[in-house]
Amino acid sequence: MMFDSEQALVDLLKEQLPGPLFQKSDETLVLDEVNLGYGIADLVITQYLPPKPLMRNNFFSNLHITILELLKNVRSATLPCIEDKTRASKRSINRCVEALIEDAYVSLESDVVRLEREYYCSIKNTIAIEAKLKNWKRALNQAYRYKSFSNESYVCLPVSNSRPALNNLHLFKQMEVGLLTLRDCGDLDIIYAPPSEQPISSKMNMLLNEQVLTKLHSS
Repeated sequence: MMFDSEQALVDLLKEQLPGPLFQKSDETLVLDEVNLGYGIADLVITQYLPPKPLMRNNFFSNLHITILELLKNVRSATLPCIEDKTRASKRSINRCVEALIEDAYVSLESDVVRLEREYYCSIKNTIAIEAKLKNWKRALNQAYRYKSFSNESYVCLPVSNSRPALNNLHLFKQMEVGLLTLRDCGDLDIIYAPPSEQPISSKMNMLLNEQVLTKLHSS
C-alpha cells in the first residue's frame, strides 16, 4: 500500500513517535502543525523539564515575548521606547505589560518597565519534522528554517520515494538537517541524524514554549 496523501504519511509517522528519535517519557509532547512564522512544521516533539511546567496566569503572545526579549538586553525601557521598538499600539503594549506584571516578569514605575526575572523556558529538547511525499528539496529548505526553534530538524519521506534524497544526502549533511524514511508498515529509519544544536532564535524557542504550556494546560 502506498501513501495516498501527505496527511496519511504524517498520521503514520506520528504513531511511531517519539521513538526512535528519543525515548518516550511522561515529559514528552508531540505537537501538530506548529506555526511560529517560519512555515508550518508537520510535527514537533518536545521534552520538557519535570515536573510539569508551572502554570501561569497568562499565556504570552508574540508581543509579550518581543517585550521580554527587548528588556533582556536593556533591563529597563520606557513605554514610549517599547512602542517605538515594537511598532505596536499603546493599548496593546499596556495590555501586555499588565499581563507580564501579573506574572511577576516585569514591574512598572511611572512609565519605566523593568525586567524583574528571566523568562523560564521549560523545554529541554525539541525535534521538528517536515514530511513530504516526493518534494525533498522543498522539504529540506522548510526543515532548515525550523532550526530557528529546534535542536534537531528532519525531513521524512516514504521509503518508496526516497531515492532522489538519498542520492543528495550530502546536501542534508551540509545543512545539518536529518533524513528519515518511513515504510507503509510503520518502520521508521534514521538515514542521517544531524548534530543537536541550540535553537538559532531564542524568541522562536520561547514562542514554542508558550505552545507547549498551552497544550499542557488544556490536557
